[in-house]
Amino acid sequence: MCVRTSARQLAGMCLATLALWVCCGAAGAQLLLSNSRLVYPVGARQVELTMTNDGKRLITAQAWVDAGDVDARPEDTQAPFLVSPPVSKIIPGKSQTLRISYTGAPASGDRETLYYLNILDIAPPPENNAGANYIRMNVRSRFKVFLRPTGLASDPLAAAKALVWNVSALDAAAQLVVHNPSPYFLSLAHIRLLRGTEVLQEIQSGLVQPFGSTTLAITEPTTNWRDASSLQYEYIDDHGLARFGKYHLKIGG
Repeated sequence: MCVRTSARQLAGMCLATLALWVCCGAAGAQLLLSNSRLVYPVGARQVELTMTNDGKRLITAQAWVDAGDVDARPEDTQAPFLVSPPVSKIIPGKSQTLRISYTGAPASGDRETLYYLNILDIAPPPENNAGANYIRMNVRSRFKVFLRPTGLASDPLAAAKALVWNVSALDAAAQLVVHNPSPYFLSLAHIRLLRGTEVLQEIQSGLVQPFGSTTLAITEPTTNWRDASSLQYEYIDDHGLARFGKYHLKIGG
């Protein structure tokens, strides 16, 4: 018996975004990607992403861009991008370059817009499967695509350092609010509340929209968060690398 999965059913299977060289794939295959995110400057003819088969079997990979709907199928996505080739067959040890082209649909001129590149590793039937039951598991990975207008103020690295943080009391517990005054999306990771050099608590990561705010829960109310004097955070740059920032807190009530 072969159980096939649709793009919609795959939404909850494997949605991974890793660092710099990204690995995605099913058993016996390893698909390496040259970056974990893409920045698409408005006005560019195309941007490219290299896929390398570091495994031992032929990889069949389907690629498309969606506008934030994790359930969007390649044939009905509304994202203004074309991916060429839409389906690639990559033999072990070889690479394939994906070319992503913006169709020129209207875009915001004062801030980035977020899309997602999907890469579906279509699993082949197992060898020597005559008379056997098996389940075919396709693996989909999803990567951020930032459509970036020209002429935006500042730059993403400066924007990450200009974040404004505040810890606000909620009875015995608290919440961490981060405000992004820039036109860039900022991906945060490994946020730590500090008392001097002591880590009081680690807080979940988050994505902060341009000119927006994100609230992150402080999940351990027993932690004396009122003693926090600063926080340290990691943010992901255009190349998928982690960089560090620090902010001196003013505890709010």
